[in-house]
Amino acid sequence: MRIFVINLPHRADKRAEMLAQGEKYRLPLEILEAVNGNAIPDDELKKIAHDYPTCCMTKGVIGCSLSHLKIYKKVVDENLPIALILEDDAILHKDLAEVLCQIESIDRNEHPAVYLLSSHYYKTRPIRRLNGKYTLHEFKDGSQGHGYVVNRKAAESLYANLLPVKWEADKWYYFQQMKLASVYCVVPRVIDVNGVPEVSDLHAERALQNKQRRKYLNTLRHVVGIKQQVKKLMWKIFARPFSKKS
Repeated sequence: MRIFVINLPHRADKRAEMLAQGEKYRLPLEILEAVNGNAIPDDELKKIAHDYPTCCMTKGVIGCSLSHLKIYKKVVDENLPIALILEDDAILHKDLAEVLCQIESIDRNEHPAVYLLSSHYYKTRPIRRLNGKYTLHEFKDGSQGHGYVVNRKAAESLYANLLPVKWEADKWYYFQQMKLASVYCVVPRVIDVNGVPEVSDLHAERALQNKQRRKYLNTLRHVVGIKQQVKKLMWKIFARPFSKKS
């Protein structure tokens, strides 16, 4: 399985940390240059991002979404059956290679599929047992893009439907509701993230617009049916406080 790491050229420190993890776990990481949203002129952003700047997506977040789309295109162009996508603040677990082998062995590219390897809410009943202590579950909710596997059909679907940029790269709930891909969670997770705000290239800029962005997202909820919106709201109120995350 090809493994791609999204990294901005000026963050040599994060690149070195990722390569060190790859060497430690004998994983052949390929560094791909991230799209620097802050370097894109505003007139270009208006063409690339839906309803910019009213959409309240920061330039960094737009660049992040474009970086993931860049890898989807690479998967399609090179006809790769499956690939692992990592952001450069991912923390890899020692069992990652074993889990990747299991996913690669079960995925047949029969339908668009994304396998989340970091922390998300999931449906309790497993749909498949992987080797050892790991199981595969249907995704319930959550938004992290630090580490996930995408098959070619999913890469095709996501790339074809997510331009111009309207969503953050990790809006898995919406992508699943839009039927762009089936989303699954590996339990327990095999990738963590360095959650220190100072490490993130997006945190400070994004924090200033989070409230406005959440309001804007409400205008995009038409992609989810009313019945499903009510169902999720009830789940958030009554079930999520007691739900487990991968």
